[in-house]
Amino acid sequence: MFGPIKNADALVADGIPLRRAILLHGPYGTGKTLTAAYVARMAEEHGMTFIYVDKPHDFYDAHMLARAYQPAVIFVEDVEYIAGTDRTEEVNRMLNVLDGPDTKHFDIITIFTTNHGEKINPAMFRPGRVDATLVILPPDAGAAIRIAKSYARGLIEDDDFTEAGIRLEGKIPATIKEAVSRARIRAVM
Repeated sequence: MFGPIKNADALVADGIPLRRAILLHGPYGTGKTLTAAYVARMAEEHGMTFIYVDKPHDFYDAHMLARAYQPAVIFVEDVEYIAGTDRTEEVNRMLNVLDGPDTKHFDIITIFTTNHGEKINPAMFRPGRVDATLVILPPDAGAAIRIAKSYARGLIEDDDFTEAGIRLEGKIPATIKEAVSRARIRAVM
């Protein structure tokens, strides 16, 4: 997912277009939106414009802006609102913006998020439109341990988070953060 951003200069130098789209799909609270902050920093580090779109209907205006400041990355939340299962004029517009005759030459990477992948129009998944779908799931025990340690930041003395990882497996990061916060409060009392 991040390769085209990290290697944008090399791709452009080799005549490889940056235009592509990626869908981040998964349950609420698994970190899809949090990815935007990471992508924004990465885009900036590699000389790319980053545009965050929290209202999906603003995607078209954002795409026009990105054209003026390419290479660019557009991060669009809740794409199902403009790319629903019915083939409406709005869906057709979305498809044309992603892969129409007037947009094929723009160096714009688009990252969409959704909690409802089943609500996305199948036409979106043709190559050249959405090129990859990444399913973002709640963390397993190992990831839960890493998340808990990052929230604890050395403020909890116990270095063995194995039991916490087992108990927090499958929980969203917000729940893990709250568990660490409660453990810190309990440690002080």
